[in-house]
Amino acid sequence: SNVALVFTRTFELPKYTVPKGIPTLIETHGPPDNSKQKNDLYRLLEHDALLGLVTISEPLKQRYIAHGLPAEKILVAPDGVDMGMFEAELGVEQARAALDLKQDGAYAVYVGHLYDDRGIQEILVAAEANPTCNFLLVGGHPEHVKKWRAVVNDRGLDNTALTGFVNNSEVSKYLWAADILMMPYSKKCPTAEWMSPLKLFEYMAAGRAILATNLDAIKSVLTDNLDAVLVEPDNAESFKS
Repeated sequence: SNVALVFTRTFELPKYTVPKGIPTLIETHGPPDNSKQKNDLYRLLEHDALLGLVTISEPLKQRYIAHGLPAEKILVAPDGVDMGMFEAELGVEQARAALDLKQDGAYAVYVGHLYDDRGIQEILVAAEANPTCNFLLVGGHPEHVKKWRAVVNDRGLDNTALTGFVNNSEVSKYLWAADILMMPYSKKCPTAEWMSPLKLFEYMAAGRAILATNLDAIKSVLTDNLDAVLVEPDNAESFKS
């Protein structure tokens, strides 16, 4: 074979490439389990051609080792960020002008999905407690945007807006427009123990203050009072202050 390396996130492909001796790496974002599909894959790790299993966090690696997989073949590569998005850096005023946002007042911005386990409830409590700050929720599926807009309207939160979906190329402008970037993941989030959130690294690349919850996966990257303020998850009181 003239294939130098196969890098895949599908579990089926290595079953064909490894027996042929093609060097293969497989990436996984979830924990191990005893499904036949996964166990067939784990057995392939005995082959030299399966170079390793790439995981996105240290806690995930430890789960695979505890599951009986060879430690030397479990690699950790956390999520990263495309720095190309952040090359033409804008100041706060420039970014707000580019997005037609008002210039006065502080902006607290959240970018990402609007699932219940993302701490949106806590953000809205904070918005109610801080009426002079502008709160901006960027992204989300249409049905979730509709749901939270209804809550915002019911509570009369004039300082809170939801943009709905924005193109990836616009995300950096919203991050640069912010004074504070919010990431209040709930501990109910199914991936809370081992995630490596893309938005965490985008927030860092934007160079703005970060307010996040102190989950282990977050604390493996951010340090409280050094490069972020970390608060208790699912605790609106600690978040709003």
